[in-house]
Amino acid sequence: MRIHTQRTAMPRIGLAVLMIALAGAITNLNSAFAQSETGSPPNVIIIIADDMGYSDIGVLGSEIETPNIDRLTREGTVFTRFYTAPTCSPTRAMLMTGVDNHLVGLGNMAETLDPAQMGQPGYEGYLNTSAANMAEVFGAAGYQTYITGKWHLGTEYEQSAFARGFDKTFVLLGGGASHFSDRIGQDVYRREAFYRRNGELVDTLPETFFSSDYFTTSLIEFIAEGEPDRPFLGYLNFTAPHWPLQAPEADILAQEGNYAVGYDVIRDRRFRALKDAGLIDRDAVQPPGTARAWDTLPDYERARSERVMEVYAAMIQNMDANIGKLITSLEANGHLENTVIIFMSDNGADGLEFDAIGAAFGEWTASFDNSLENIGREGSFVAYGRGWAHTGEAPHLGFKGLMSEGGIRSPMIMFAPMVTGPRAAGQLANYAHTTTVRDILPTLMDIAGIPDHGASFDGRDVLPITGTSLRSAMVQPDMPVHAGRALGAELWNQKSIIEDQWKLVQFPEPRGDGTWKLYNLANDLGERTDLAVQHPDVFERLRAAYEIYAEENNVIAPRDPFRLIEPERPAPLR
Repeated sequence: MRIHTQRTAMPRIGLAVLMIALAGAITNLNSAFAQSETGSPPNVIIIIADDMGYSDIGVLGSEIETPNIDRLTREGTVFTRFYTAPTCSPTRAMLMTGVDNHLVGLGNMAETLDPAQMGQPGYEGYLNTSAANMAEVFGAAGYQTYITGKWHLGTEYEQSAFARGFDKTFVLLGGGASHFSDRIGQDVYRREAFYRRNGELVDTLPETFFSSDYFTTSLIEFIAEGEPDRPFLGYLNFTAPHWPLQAPEADILAQEGNYAVGYDVIRDRRFRALKDAGLIDRDAVQPPGTARAWDTLPDYERARSERVMEVYAAMIQNMDANIGKLITSLEANGHLENTVIIFMSDNGADGLEFDAIGAAFGEWTASFDNSLENIGREGSFVAYGRGWAHTGEAPHLGFKGLMSEGGIRSPMIMFAPMVTGPRAAGQLANYAHTTTVRDILPTLMDIAGIPDHGASFDGRDVLPITGTSLRSAMVQPDMPVHAGRALGAELWNQKSIIEDQWKLVQFPEPRGDGTWKLYNLANDLGERTDLAVQHPDVFERLRAAYEIYAEENNVIAPRDPFRLIEPERPAPLR
């Protein structure tokens, strides 16, 4: 059953009364807001990069200049063992709810649903109503709620960000699109990109549209237009650096020549930089890549690959500049010191090579002008492939779409001065214990003082949050919040269970040989040595833990090989 969220600018009476009771005898309705350490309810900004690699941030080893993300990292806390799903919409579903993606509608991506999963609860292909989502929770607590950028959690009106609780929205409905105004879609079955503003479909984009610029400006405007005495939740979903790789011409030119040495050299440099920063062990060994060695490529392939990476770097640098604009606007309005800012990527770097998806997709991308001089401009459609994706995941095995560390580990940065106080210059505040995207919502609720709703929200039964607040992690970096807890994951029949330093993972054919493998990530970050035989007790314990996870979260194995599916309708209804 689809439930339409009642939209109101005032807190719901039941929750307001509860919060007043918890706070004491407070008569002013605004005092029902949770109080942060500054005496005012904290604002919240969540920033998501799309398919950005682990080492693409300057302070984490990259040659790409990201001074604004670096600032948030230095003044906040970086969570270096933060786990997402291997792909975007399952991650976003967990971030929105604090609940496993298999229960809230994205047990598989809508674009790749298997016949065995279609029509099953938890596999609707959009964010279902079984859990209270972030916009509902913060809206009920009196927050103004805004979202811009990628939604990817439903295309129809009743599935839209606006209908699901956000007060103001400008969102891309699908998983990817041209970054310019031409509204080119993501694949052969989704040739047109669709956007909604406050629930209504948008027919045209401004001629000057570039995704990162427009999404950021829109969020800044939403905040400026809001009520100054009420806190806000802002959710900025970049589609950068997701393919098709495109950027403003000036940003591309600024990267010219930076990647002539190729992906092997850049990857080695980043790997060493992470060691020098103390973020990976000095004895860590770089996992093998699957791309051809750079120096064996023909000249034209090197030139093309160099250009594509220049565009990719330009997208990240442009995104960082837009984050700087947002930070500046928060500072100018006196908001920054009372704002929690989270930055993360929705999964690992994307090593996709279009022909691997199928001939139809390869033909689709080949229909664009992907000549060397046009790469990165409007009308081009390219991705950067395995070589550069391995660079983006310098310390890890694999990339997006895989249950290996390169697909599911993303650095998450949390800037929360009302919790940590000012950070001294110097060594990064690094939380190196296991955390997950399901921890985001309970963390923000904890900082904002919003009580856990349990199994009931706004008069309906809901799934309880299964994530854990990370507030203590920001002030006690040596205290693991998930100690001894087995954390499961599955996508496309790839299975993983992680407990402390141990990881048990299974890849079905053709991604692997179908056997379970056990790794100790404390000294084998690249997942090179299978320890199943040496540690049978750990192996059996985690095998049993995965079965419990799969049963509790309604994991349904696919029946057929992976493939893209055609949507029921080429366009959403109005």
